[in-house]
Amino acid sequence: MAIWNGLTIEFPIITAETQGTPSLPCAVVLGLRGTSAVLGRVDKLGHFVKQGKEKSVVEIELFKARKNATIIREIVASSNMSTWAINGIQVGQKQVEEQVEALNIHVENHCQFLPQEMVEEFAKMTKIEILGATEKSVGPTEMYNLHLQLKSLQQSNKEMKNKCDEKEKHILKLQRQNERNRQEMQQHNEYKKYVDQITLLEKKKHINAEDERRGIQQQIQTLQNQENMRLGKLRLRYPDTHEAVLWLKQNKERFQGLVFEPVMLLIHVKSQPFAKYIENHIAMKDLKAFVFEKENDLHQLLKLMRDEKHLRVNAVRAPSMPPNSFKAPYSLDDLKKRPYCFGYFLRELFDAPDAIMSYLCQRYRVHEVPLGTETTKENVEQVIKTFSLSTFHTPESRVLVKKSVYSGQKITSNTALREPQLLTEALDVEQCQQLQQQLQLLNSQIVIPRFTPFRPTSNPTLRHSSREP
Repeated sequence: MAIWNGLTIEFPIITAETQGTPSLPCAVVLGLRGTSAVLGRVDKLGHFVKQGKEKSVVEIELFKARKNATIIREIVASSNMSTWAINGIQVGQKQVEEQVEALNIHVENHCQFLPQEMVEEFAKMTKIEILGATEKSVGPTEMYNLHLQLKSLQQSNKEMKNKCDEKEKHILKLQRQNERNRQEMQQHNEYKKYVDQITLLEKKKHINAEDERRGIQQQIQTLQNQENMRLGKLRLRYPDTHEAVLWLKQNKERFQGLVFEPVMLLIHVKSQPFAKYIENHIAMKDLKAFVFEKENDLHQLLKLMRDEKHLRVNAVRAPSMPPNSFKAPYSLDDLKKRPYCFGYFLRELFDAPDAIMSYLCQRYRVHEVPLGTETTKENVEQVIKTFSLSTFHTPESRVLVKKSVYSGQKITSNTALREPQLLTEALDVEQCQQLQQQLQLLNSQIVIPRFTPFRPTSNPTLRHSSREP
């Protein structure tokens, strides 16, 4: 059999119509690197070997200008594998594909090669698919590629025309919008003129408020410096407690109830001479103690500081009663009478958060320990006989009164007051908070209002922006 590349086909082998005709297309497809799918027959390569034979050989000679190429494919039935040779030299399937491709042979193209079993598939092809297959079959390789480029250019041309139409519509829309903008800008300029006048008046109004703000800032800075001085003392004397304070400032949200920093940091002594009475009356272990509302929070802090951070700190729980529930057994009016001349209860000498004040009332009875004068000091014996006081202060000493278990007599001891070491700065936390609130209020008042953009009613989609001059 001889097949010439083109339209000329010669069949030198003459056989009956029904003899060998299925073998011919099979040999052409298999010899020209085609697959069984092209034939629409069996799926395994070994099925093309005659029954009872171990292998079959397909040999096809392709005409070429310089030298013909003889392709031999040997198919082994048992392994469904095949080997290739070109002009007697063993090659791989890729080299065979290159030889066939160079001659523009495509057995899978139904317009170039149509086995009987694929006629039905050919009939299902659309006109566009047939045109593409025909171009690949009869024309050069560039023909089909140029056809694809032409289709791509047509699509691009269509998309470009659509974009041009959209641009024209957008231009018309912008022209109408610009006309509206021109009219509204006139209104805008008139509006801005009045806003500038209002802004100038606001600036003049807030000049005095700015001076007041600076004064409040200076007061806050002074109070904060006092707090830093106390923190510095805490760091030098009790570094573990100081480190715990810094940790607590960043982690208060980890606790369910309120947690207060050490007592010494939150007590505000109303007058500096009062500091020594408070510091001598309250034990150091409680001055440096954290105060908790909830028991669970207390244990959580102590466990964390001990186990994780290896810090030794003190912590106490505040009673649930408010400070005003603690009453002194004597009225201050009675204690002020001569010759006793008491002037204050210790509770009146300082301010503190309610939880801390309640703890100090419960633990140290600051609501019922009075502070006397030099006259009180001269009449200590009469004071002890008249009042059932367990503790009171004179200007330079602390007086403790105990009753003997055996004789029932009152035993008195005087302890000289040491100078304060920790509460030497009159720290007022509440005042600091009040000043902060005043500062926030002033800041909101002295902010120069920005120019409010003009909002046209005719076209709510337009937006203008401006800044004060």
